[in-house]
Amino acid sequence: MRPQSTQYGLPLFLEDASGLLVKTTFTDLHDRLQLVLKATSASGPNQLQLALSLSTSRNAKSSPDCIIDLPQRLERGTLSYGAGPALSIESYLRRVSGLSSRSPNRRFTASDSHNYTWSMTQSNPRDSSTISWVCTNSQGAVVAEYATNDPEVTGSRCAAVLTIEEAQNSMVLGEYSMVSPQVSIRSNYISCVVVELLTTLTIVRYIAQTSS
Repeated sequence: MRPQSTQYGLPLFLEDASGLLVKTTFTDLHDRLQLVLKATSASGPNQLQLALSLSTSRNAKSSPDCIIDLPQRLERGTLSYGAGPALSIESYLRRVSGLSSRSPNRRFTASDSHNYTWSMTQSNPRDSSTISWVCTNSQGAVVAEYATNDPEVTGSRCAAVLTIEEAQNSMVLGEYSMVSPQVSIRSNYISCVVVELLTTLTIVRYIAQTSS
């Protein structure tokens, strides 16, 4: 039985403070939640381990919602949600058929049983600040977008903004334990799909940076 959720009626506008993969904070423009992404002490010259933690004003946790292990050879990379098992990144975040083997675009099946695809676009090949990422569902509808921040438009000094459409960001009130064929998550006051979207975005950005 799924827990009752509450729709806030607004997209999530998550301001990425630094734009860095190894240390940043995503803060909702309306202060509904915050996600912290940082490298752990297990990271080293040949291994990057990232921890992603989500909290709200009513809840703060000491344990991360996701651990991402990124060795030099990505095919050996893993991720784990909450207390769930380690998942192979290559199996969970799959290549998009018909694209070049060097393409960073990836698709995945989230815990809501829907398929999502992250695609990278770059309006100016010589300017990395023009890179943006769009996540679409199987019907082609945009569910999330990550792009460099324009201070003249937003009035914010953050590096980038991740926008997640309202249908994906319902807040789950209360503690739950959910198991799907691929994902196990245990957490408080979160939408698991929000965590999955940011986790997969982090990985595709890492793929794009390390393969360029």
